[in-house]
Amino acid sequence: MALVVLKRFDNSIEAALARSFLASEGIMSFLFDVENQWDTYPRISIPVRLMVAEEDLDEAAFLLRRTDAKSAYPSQGAS
Repeated sequence: MALVVLKRFDNSIEAALARSFLASEGIMSFLFDVENQWDTYPRISIPVRLMVAEEDLDEAAFLLRRTDAKSAYPSQGAS
């Protein structure tokens, strides 16, 4: 199984949330470079890479774009 980068995150928590979401949709994914997230000054870190199988890339990208759009545009008319 060849892995490809789906998305890069500056925050390991957001990366873990995205990985959990993909798992709930039946897509296996992996986080690379989590251990390179440092909370030091100056902030020098390598982005966390969310990796998926090459054959799952299109579906996983669609799912993440869909959830990003929902969070960026909350429901209209909510009271």
